[in-house]
Amino acid sequence: MPIQTFSNLSKTPTSKSPLWSLTRSYPTCPRANISQTSGLKPMLSLTTPMSKSDISSSGNEILTNPDTGTWFNLVPAMRRIKISLTRRNIRKIKVGTPSAINVLESSSPPSNGTFRSDISGPVIKPMLQFLNQTKSFFFIDFYPFFAWSENAPNISLDFALSNAQNGIRVFIAETGWPNGGDFEQFGANTYNSATYNRNVNQKPGPGTERHFGLYYPNGTEVFEIDLSGKTPLSGYKKPLPLPTNNEPYKGKLWCVVAKEANRSAVKDALAWACSQGNKTCDEIQPGKECYKPVSLFRHASYAFSSYWAEF
Repeated sequence: MPIQTFSNLSKTPTSKSPLWSLTRSYPTCPRANISQTSGLKPMLSLTTPMSKSDISSSGNEILTNPDTGTWFNLVPAMRRIKISLTRRNIRKIKVGTPSAINVLESSSPPSNGTFRSDISGPVIKPMLQFLNQTKSFFFIDFYPFFAWSENAPNISLDFALSNAQNGIRVFIAETGWPNGGDFEQFGANTYNSATYNRNVNQKPGPGTERHFGLYYPNGTEVFEIDLSGKTPLSGYKKPLPLPTNNEPYKGKLWCVVAKEANRSAVKDALAWACSQGNKTCDEIQPGKECYKPVSLFRHASYAFSSYWAEF
């Protein structure tokens, strides 16, 4: 949603100002196209019965936007949207806004969870009051892999995978667990991805965007999963591959120049790395142990790895 839209929606309407200034459909409410009008009465162009649309999402991860001005227009905009829906006698649609997990200042352990100090008072408090009054949801985009991988020694993997069972209703707007990654991204594997997504499917209530990491680009399944949530965990027949990367990678890592890299750019980067001192390129000088085979890409790979290892 454009920044100006939030600004317009947060204002108290007058006889000369539009109540709505949306020019496109809400992503999570595709059947309701709310158009700008010149008066107080909003004009909703409906292509199918409104009862099929349950949620109106006001933007996405607005509280992550570096433009802090939009933060303080968010809750007033949500109120205006709800008021306008009520005036049209549309009462079943829940108004909310998806937030990134970084709205939390602390999340571990859960009992110490707190919202960021810059938004807790001026934004989060009135938002929670609005959600409570309207019986709506607190929408969150939740990817536990990243929080767990950054603090694995202090966060249980079972807890992160939702193996541990445990006022405002929380609605998961986005979630998932990666089924693969780079060497240093431990915990990203098919076993954990299947475990997390299957556990999410066992939870009661509505589900959204459960397709994260479930299919390869060619459309084949990464692992068996029943998106209806009706299949018990014991109902899956194909065994999962045991994870091999649930701990940090303990081997050596090397920087390797990509085969398709631009030669001129690689040459310039090699010259820069070798100019930084610290004996970065000593071993690829003529007569040294790593000089042969003489190859720009091999020398650059050595230099980049040598430079990276200094930090």
